[in-house]
Amino acid sequence: MPISPPKEHLASFPGDPDQIRAVRRFVADALGPGHPRAADAILLVSEIATNAVRHTSSAGAAFDVAVAPTRDSARITVRDAGGSTIPCGCRIRRNATGGRGLALVETIANSWGFTRAGTATAVWFELAPEDERFEAY
Repeated sequence: MPISPPKEHLASFPGDPDQIRAVRRFVADALGPGHPRAADAILLVSEIATNAVRHTSSAGAAFDVAVAPTRDSARITVRDAGGSTIPCGCRIRRNATGGRGLALVETIANSWGFTRAGTATAVWFELAPEDERFEAY
């Protein structure tokens, strides 16, 4: 029996900091109650959506969030209007008050990356089932 791909949930949000709460709620609803990676997904999408609002041309415009969940994993993508820099989990100063969002994504997600199409940027991350998180160790 072939395995069907997960259903993708898609929503657009105004590029306003007040919308980050709505993004978290959307992801929680898309994952469903009791999803084992919900806390990680909500934390990470909050960081990436905040970046979309603060560091791209989506500020004041709009950005999209896509959630493709399975019973115990998920792939989440935030598509924004792009900016002048590329996403990176760069080194930050110890006393810096920001700049830790993609470092968190890099630490918690099983994989992550970005694609660019024209001026738009899509940052994605995948969360595997909990038992697969530490297999390499």
